[in-house]
Amino acid sequence: MENAAQSSAKRVKRGAWGDNIRYTLDENGVLTLSGAGPMRDCVWNRDAEAYHAPWETERPEIARVVIQDGVTSLGEGAFCGCTALTSVTIPDSVGAIGAAAFRGCAALTSVVIPDGVTAIGKSAFSGCAALTSVVIPDGVSAIGKSAFSGCAALTELRIPDSVTRIETFAFLACTGLTSVALPDSVSALGWGAFYRCAALRAVKLPGGLTELEDDLFAGCVQLSRITIPGGVRKIGAFAFYGCAALTSIAIPDSVTAIGQSAFAGCAALTEIQFPDGLSQIAERLFCDCAALTHIAIPDGVTRVDGGAFEGCAALTDVLIPDSVRVIGERAFYDSASLTHIAIPDSVTEMGEFAFGLCAGLRSVRLPRRLSVIADGAFFWCAALTSVDIPDSVSNIRRNAFSGCTALTEARVPSGAEVSKYAFPAAVRLRRGA
Repeated sequence: MENAAQSSAKRVKRGAWGDNIRYTLDENGVLTLSGAGPMRDCVWNRDAEAYHAPWETERPEIARVVIQDGVTSLGEGAFCGCTALTSVTIPDSVGAIGAAAFRGCAALTSVVIPDGVTAIGKSAFSGCAALTSVVIPDGVSAIGKSAFSGCAALTELRIPDSVTRIETFAFLACTGLTSVALPDSVSALGWGAFYRCAALRAVKLPGGLTELEDDLFAGCVQLSRITIPGGVRKIGAFAFYGCAALTSIAIPDSVTAIGQSAFAGCAALTEIQFPDGLSQIAERLFCDCAALTHIAIPDGVTRVDGGAFEGCAALTDVLIPDSVRVIGERAFYDSASLTHIAIPDSVTEMGEFAFGLCAGLRSVRLPRRLSVIADGAFFWCAALTSVDIPDSVSNIRRNAFSGCTALTEARVPSGAEVSKYAFPAAVRLRRGA
């Protein structure tokens, strides 16, 4: 029933929405919906880039929404763009909140979702920038794609035990969110579910996860600790990209694949524990991990891909096992503290600029099966004083040792082709033994 204030307010608009829902909008900006059954979805108007509803032109004036008992669902886009909306009453009869139902309601500060709701649609509360609290009931099984994305004022969150899936970008750019405890019922976290949650410091991950999706915690610049559950088999690309406060990470042995740039830009990361079952160090995996000092690549890894450790400025110690066959381009580029590197004989291919700009590198042991020293492989390794090029090398390409100003002489195989500018002009080349 309407209260006295509502009943005394002048009704400025009224009508039907479908066959079963009626609405009134009064002069105080209170929109009341009554009836029985589900609310009709609003139709997306591509030209206007807005949802069409009977109260479409009055959206900016709606300050409060009252949904009366009997309504069983909130239609797609029903209140999208109601920028003055501060309060909403949802009855227990509602079982579903449609996609984009409250998207862009920038003044909405709190919402209580009733116990009967089992589904929260995609973008349901996306862009509700003033939303500070939300109660998700125990009956909800999935939180839809981008459901709470851009809810920048949301500081804490309770996910009930009934939730099994959190979809893609569900909490994207919830920049005020500081901690999240995910129940063990959650078996899947979508791509970028917590992407750019810049204040997030700690996360408890559920034990039933088998995969950490791409971009899952990318841009969570204050995330300092996280435990990866033992059942996880894959860590997606960019999963922890730019987590600048993360100091250490233990990857369980269940993990057999880690995507590109998964830990790139983790500037405070000092140590990493690799799983034994890993076969590849992916492209730019630890790029710009400026505090990382020691790396022991596990046996079984066959490839260290391009830029894997590029910009690891504090890296002094690298152990490469004899299972490695390929070191990609720029794999250790600009790892300025690296002083010595022993490349095992198993390596047959080294990419361009693989150790370029390793300004502290004084000595290197090249593999005995290498046939080509690629362009810029040791470019500007200014501290390099000696190099013994194995007889297997048939081609030393342009800029391979360019800028190695401490190098005075080098032995090269008698039949090797040495490209122009492969060495500094002052270096004396000795052919043969």
